[in-house]
Amino acid sequence: MKTLSRTTTDETKSSRDAGVNVADLPSKDERGRATLPQVKEEDADEALKIVGETRTELKQTFSWFKIIYIILGAISLLVGMVVLIYLPDSPATAKFLTEEERIIAIERVRDNQTGTSNKTWKKEQFLEALKDPRSWLIVLATLLSANLIQHRRSVRIINKVDTSGSIPNGGLSAFTSKIIKSFGYTSRISLLLNVPKGAIAAATTLSLGYWSDKAGERMLPILASVGPTILGCAMLVGFDADREKFKVGCIIGMFLTATYGSGLSILYSWNASNIGGSTKRSTLNVLLMISFAAGNCVGGEIFLPQDAPGYIPGKIACLVLFSALAVVALLLRWVNLVFNKRKATALAEAIRVNGWTEEDVRQERDKAAFLDLTDGKNIFFVYMP
Repeated sequence: MKTLSRTTTDETKSSRDAGVNVADLPSKDERGRATLPQVKEEDADEALKIVGETRTELKQTFSWFKIIYIILGAISLLVGMVVLIYLPDSPATAKFLTEEERIIAIERVRDNQTGTSNKTWKKEQFLEALKDPRSWLIVLATLLSANLIQHRRSVRIINKVDTSGSIPNGGLSAFTSKIIKSFGYTSRISLLLNVPKGAIAAATTLSLGYWSDKAGERMLPILASVGPTILGCAMLVGFDADREKFKVGCIIGMFLTATYGSGLSILYSWNASNIGGSTKRSTLNVLLMISFAAGNCVGGEIFLPQDAPGYIPGKIACLVLFSALAVVALLLRWVNLVFNKRKATALAEAIRVNGWTEEDVRQERDKAAFLDLTDGKNIFFVYMP
């Protein structure tokens, strides 16, 4: 209080010395208001009109849900650049490994017999890739997978065309909360019910991936992931006639479709563990990318606006495609087991003809591991069913 009084007295004295009447000076509140810009009411209305028009125009040209695709696309691009720059071509060129660690990594090739990286293009390996029936089976599996992934994107198209607001609740969808809402739940409950689906997907991916690695299996974990999804699709199709009455069944069916993602990741690892020879493996990688792109083009034609509001054909297509994928997975496993029996017979014949001892077999196996042989030419190669 003393400080404030002293300050006021000093200001009054200074004003009196300058010949200024203190009563004519604006108060502190008036000085604060004087610094604020004076906005006319018509100017404010015009500004709000411009903001509203801009927001409407932006909403018409740029849907808000596209933001998630931009974010994920940017992250994918960033990760791809990091991989391109820092991921080595082979363990032998990995700068982050010590000399001893490089040797250990290369020694793993002796076990899986897939061979080391070789940049020389070999015509015979290219032709073998085209003649291998397993190549076309895995291409078919990837084609089916891409179709199922495209179902998620097709929901966006339906949302824009179908003015009634009905969303197909069959098939896999990135807009799960909207689909759950169509069962009769509120927006908040729909978001909460979306959480278990993510938890199921994470749990199945970790557990089935661990099983696939430890058991040396590929197709059985894929079947284990596709099976519940087939059941979930069947429930979504069967309960579609009365979604309000069977909303719990629809929710359970939606949760069951979350198991499929783990099988997709295992499917992509099949090539690395079942194909030998650099050129053959590269050829199959190209075929897989082509089939994946083709599946994405075809998949958008499964859910069509004229099938609204039930979209029964699209949901049945999901069920059929998942079932077909399960059949292809079983066929791939059977073919690998048959080929393993042929390999065992050929190896036994080679041991008999050449008179190899156990040490000879070990040396020949180690030698074959670094010759860039295809799985068809390498009698020591064992397929992972």
